[in-house]
Amino acid sequence: MSPILPSLEDSLMDIDSVRKALDDSGISDAIPLVDRAMKFWRAAARIQDAMPTRKLLSFITDSSLQTDGAREKMRERAASTEGNKAGEMLFLVLERINDFQKPAWLAKTYAAYLANKLSASDFRRIAAAVDIAFGDDHIALISSNDEISTITTLG
Repeated sequence: MSPILPSLEDSLMDIDSVRKALDDSGISDAIPLVDRAMKFWRAAARIQDAMPTRKLLSFITDSSLQTDGAREKMRERAASTEGNKAGEMLFLVLERINDFQKPAWLAKTYAAYLANKLSASDFRRIAAAVDIAFGDDHIALISSNDEISTITTLG
């Protein structure tokens, strides 16, 4: 393990300790600026905690994955090495993405993979592209390419 990770973990624990100490001390009641900072800190933590849930919800509720066929294929693929690699890629990309349109694009791409419209390798390539590309570039690419447009409207 990198020596950076333990120090990062310690720092995060220190931040939580400081936040708890400020809450317990009552100083935030006495100094308005501290109270505002604490409210901002709590709001930021709630937003940050909600983002992975929102991305996952957007992915799993996409209509392209709501068919019986897609669900059956997911179960079949989960038992294979290839399917595990695809699942790992999905997990990593969903965690990193920075655009709330991307989970739906990933779901449609995954549905195309489940429907054998994409190979496992092509699915991972497209998932990586969705991860790193600017969202507006995806829209331009999809609207200018009939084959990609067909894949993204599956379901």
